[in-house]
Amino acid sequence: MPSLSLQNRVALACFAMIAAATGVIALVTTRRAQQEAVDALRQRLAGYAATAALLVDGDQHATLQAPEDMKGDTYRRIRTTLRSVMGALSSDKIRDVYTMVRTDKPNLWLCVVDADESADFMPLGEEYDVSAYPQMKEAFNGPTADLEATRDKFGIWYSGYAPILNSRREPVAILGLDAPADSVVELQNAIAMRAGMMVLAALFVAILPSVLAGRFLARPLARLAEATRRVGKGDLETKVEKTGTEEIDQLGEAFNEMLAGLQRMKFIRSTFDRYVSKEVAERILSLPGGVRLEGERFGATVLFLNLKPFPRLVEKTSPEHALGVMNAYLRVMGEAILANEGTLSTFLGDNLMAVFGAPVTHHDDAFRAVIAAVTMQRAVTELNLHGEAAAGLEFAIGIATGTVVAGTIGPDQRMEYGIIGDAVNQASALEGIAKA
Repeated sequence: MPSLSLQNRVALACFAMIAAATGVIALVTTRRAQQEAVDALRQRLAGYAATAALLVDGDQHATLQAPEDMKGDTYRRIRTTLRSVMGALSSDKIRDVYTMVRTDKPNLWLCVVDADESADFMPLGEEYDVSAYPQMKEAFNGPTADLEATRDKFGIWYSGYAPILNSRREPVAILGLDAPADSVVELQNAIAMRAGMMVLAALFVAILPSVLAGRFLARPLARLAEATRRVGKGDLETKVEKTGTEEIDQLGEAFNEMLAGLQRMKFIRSTFDRYVSKEVAERILSLPGGVRLEGERFGATVLFLNLKPFPRLVEKTSPEHALGVMNAYLRVMGEAILANEGTLSTFLGDNLMAVFGAPVTHHDDAFRAVIAAVTMQRAVTELNLHGEAAAGLEFAIGIATGTVVAGTIGPDQRMEYGIIGDAVNQASALEGIAKA
């Protein structure tokens, strides 16, 4: 399976974040709305129960003690009141209205009056386990309603409760009423459905911003990746332009700084290659500690060279022609030195100094210097015979081997890698003898 492009990955990441955020918001909003619907029903039932409890005479209710009291006027009057409450609340589909009293047993209460006329009618004195209804037990302290719905064979129900007070304002019983939770469940389902539709709509709308965000973030990174590939292929002229995004611009600035460093390194390398062979340059640049530029002793071979009779050529010809002739001769001589892994140390007019064995030493540096001298003899002979800048020039060479000190020479404003020592003086002296 092919991997996704950076733009597509960023777009998918943005879409996933939007989807997650939308889902969380929808979930929190839905649950809050559903809880608000439940709370509204509980408040309504508690209010109904409190109002209905005011219609029941607590002193008369307290006289209902035995099953035979169901035949009395007090029982019928209270039951008629409860049925009137059911009729008045028919729009809320109140299932039952009833009264109960506590006993000496904590979770076992007695039913007193039940307005229900179905088979589930509870007669006076029937015991009822209220352990599953903590809010019912709290009703003696004031109106309340179930925190959770009750599920039974008749469906899902919520109940509201309120205390029935006697003439001394003391609670003597509780009035309860049951209402189906169908309306709440339907409302909760409707809220969930609307939330789901809103999530789908939000996700559909999020597609375009996700794609745009993917392009906005991925394109600068893709350009940076392409610039990196070009640099890897040797193109050091590549630059990364600013995008207006702070983090990406910081990355681009770091890339440009790295590129500037590579350009400086390339310049140093190209400059270095003019003085030493590529092989020597590779070895110097690959050394873990680099070259010690503060000064280091070497056993090396020094070569001095002087073109003659160059001064007379300068007097007889134009400066441009004289300079071209000198460069042509020095070019073939420099090639001979670099071919034998020597280092071009100094050019001074028609003089040249090279060293074999610094900053990289070989076991045969003296031999390499002699081979370079012989190669220069042949190259100059060929140039005098066939070269375009042939001027019939000759040269003198002095070669000496000994201990030298190599390092940076000169002030901070202008330094060069040079050598000093007796071998330098001896090579210069031998070159003077050869020139004479």
